[in-house]
Amino acid sequence: MSRRNGAVLAIAVVGAAALGWRFLGGALEEGGLPAAAELDERTLLAMPVDPLADTDGDLLPDRLEWILLCDPGQPDTDEDGIDDFVAAVQYRRPFDPPGSPRATDDEMRIVASSTVDDFGATSLWVHFLFRFVGANPQELRAIDPFMDLWGARYPIADLLTSGRLALRMRVDANQGLLCIASFELGSDEALRALLPCTIGATAIVGTRSIHSGAYLQDVAGTVTVLVAADDDKGLVQPLDPMIVEDPFWSSNRVCVMQLEVISSSAAGAMCEVRNSECMSSGRLACPPTCLQSRGRTMFFPNGLSTVTGGGR
Repeated sequence: MSRRNGAVLAIAVVGAAALGWRFLGGALEEGGLPAAAELDERTLLAMPVDPLADTDGDLLPDRLEWILLCDPGQPDTDEDGIDDFVAAVQYRRPFDPPGSPRATDDEMRIVASSTVDDFGATSLWVHFLFRFVGANPQELRAIDPFMDLWGARYPIADLLTSGRLALRMRVDANQGLLCIASFELGSDEALRALLPCTIGATAIVGTRSIHSGAYLQDVAGTVTVLVAADDDKGLVQPLDPMIVEDPFWSSNRVCVMQLEVISSSAAGAMCEVRNSECMSSGRLACPPTCLQSRGRTMFFPNGLSTVTGGGR
């Protein structure tokens, strides 16, 4: 990766090298931000299939769109005038009324996806989504990425930059500067030994302090991520979309869990699955263990809103 692209990534994700997150180092060269930053050259040489393919050009990789219940072939899945990237970074949920109001503000959200190479090996990717209303990435004043295991928190800044990475961005006249920084965190097999866990970050973006994370768990041998469905509900989505003929990965039902906080501390909240049900979605098969998840406990660092966005 060139010094310029490395510096752009540091600026867009960290705000400044002085914040202590040693991303790629270097100073931004004169001339300001480019219109877009491409995949790391090492990635292109090592990966014949682009793991971050973005068919509709909305900045969200196709595999991530599937997890978020968006159409990878349409930049505005529900045609409400709000493109899928903005909907994702604002925690707009699949069951929200189209176009429901959200404040125009700086945003951050962390989401996860996976990719499978030509040899069948699965890798976990972690994506940092940002919206800077004033088109100034230096509004990201501080950020602390971590992995949380039942309240034990471990910094992962160095781990994030040890694999492949990419930055993509675009400027929208109404929404500001939209950025996605994607990091290959490790193999599916290595991750399983740590489940359940939350990969997240605490950040100060503009005047906002934001907690965001992706809760990962093993459901009947499948690595899944909990996606926001409401302030107290999550959709269970398998990271691997499974290859099917329909490019929209259509099937029939999805598992929805209702979560209730049963205890909380400075570290986060312990929640219990009070109800779970298979709901028609037209996009995913509901795992057979969905109903069996009632009574299960989960820990969310900084509270349930870290995953559901309810405290935004």
